[in-house]
Amino acid sequence: MARIQTEIPQSSPVALESVENILSSVASSITGAGKRIAFYSHDTLGLGHLRRTLKIARGVTSLYPEISALIISGSPDVGLVTNQLSHSGSSSAKIDVVKLPSVRKVDNEEYAARFLPDDIERIVAIRSEIILGIVKTFEPHMLLVDHAPVGMRGELLPTFEWLNQERGSSKLVYGMREIIDDPATIRNRWEEKKVYDVLRDTYDAILIYGDPRLVPTAEHYALDESTLAKTHYCGYVGDSEWRSKSQRSERIASTTDKKLVVVTIGGGDYYGPEIIGAYLKMIRKNKAWVDFDSVLITGPLLKPELFREYEAEAKDLPVTLHSSVDRIPDVLCASDLLITTAGYNSAVDALSYAKRTLMAPRMSMRKEQIIRAESLGEVGAVEVFDPHQTSSEELFEKVTRMLNQEEAPLAKIRDAGGIDLDGSLRAAAICGQVMELTS
Repeated sequence: MARIQTEIPQSSPVALESVENILSSVASSITGAGKRIAFYSHDTLGLGHLRRTLKIARGVTSLYPEISALIISGSPDVGLVTNQLSHSGSSSAKIDVVKLPSVRKVDNEEYAARFLPDDIERIVAIRSEIILGIVKTFEPHMLLVDHAPVGMRGELLPTFEWLNQERGSSKLVYGMREIIDDPATIRNRWEEKKVYDVLRDTYDAILIYGDPRLVPTAEHYALDESTLAKTHYCGYVGDSEWRSKSQRSERIASTTDKKLVVVTIGGGDYYGPEIIGAYLKMIRKNKAWVDFDSVLITGPLLKPELFREYEAEAKDLPVTLHSSVDRIPDVLCASDLLITTAGYNSAVDALSYAKRTLMAPRMSMRKEQIIRAESLGEVGAVEVFDPHQTSSEELFEKVTRMLNQEEAPLAKIRDAGGIDLDGSLRAAAICGQVMELTS
């Protein structure tokens, strides 16, 4: 296995501050009482943006238990928020969610209404009015924007204008994952759409949800000096609460008779046939030699007809099929091998809980997942494969070989502290600093 870097490169313009140092600035007597923070999550593909936003909201309310957090989301499955809170023991957290009309991504920078029959221009206008109305009434002391600097197709611009004119004391923070697309594409797009101007002139702080030892995001996307001065690497947005709870499942897993493969495809918006369907075909072809169990999690956004098809296919196989599970960390901790996509949250789940991972990056729309998978593969964290170029025989060989490996690369990397997963707490503490909640 390739040795993972243990030092932040000296060329990195923004260092990853230790979570101990940044949390030490949080005074225990400061609860955030009377303060309100709004989160914007555009959510046009999968559930990743909402999951990441929820983790950060939970981090904020765990550090500042009296603060009120309101998530504004376009996700078709906002029930994820209440489910996650109830199963994590965080039901007392002051977090709620407002749903926008849902939009789906059909291609790079192209969108369509997910449910309503209206054209995208009308949907954007509706969403923009709802967001502005919420912000006017909620009057947040901070708005944390995920991924889209001016919102999906500029839907946040009226809200920015109102905040600037009527509530100048409110802080604006932009949070971005460590990889958006290949650097050249993002630099050109940001120049064309004047995103660099927005980052420099509109936002009070920039949060990068990644580890610069793995991906030097600020360098890749050429942030200028004034933007770098307010930029913070947060680490990957994992969930320290779940990680500590899920250690129990690793011990339980060691007492089972058969090894366990867990297969996930994120929210289920894509890669159903390529991964779930192909895996079931592989199991059926090699049924006589399969000596392991499998749990397949399709995601709640998989088309119902596909789920029914896979349900029928799995009936006489050593496979359990779920659209979703309440305690995904426990399931991943119990696995001997995880097969997953390379979306942000899928990768963070693998880094947080899995022992071994076979990763299939999405090849369409953006190069984000390809870059992430290759970065993780280069440091020996995961093995990467292209489901479009992998036969049933080749997939079965990969699965059986990795199940029989003694070494657990991801567990080894976690033990060595090789990739930072404290992004939710670090982001929360930085939000507190920007709102001047800390001493």
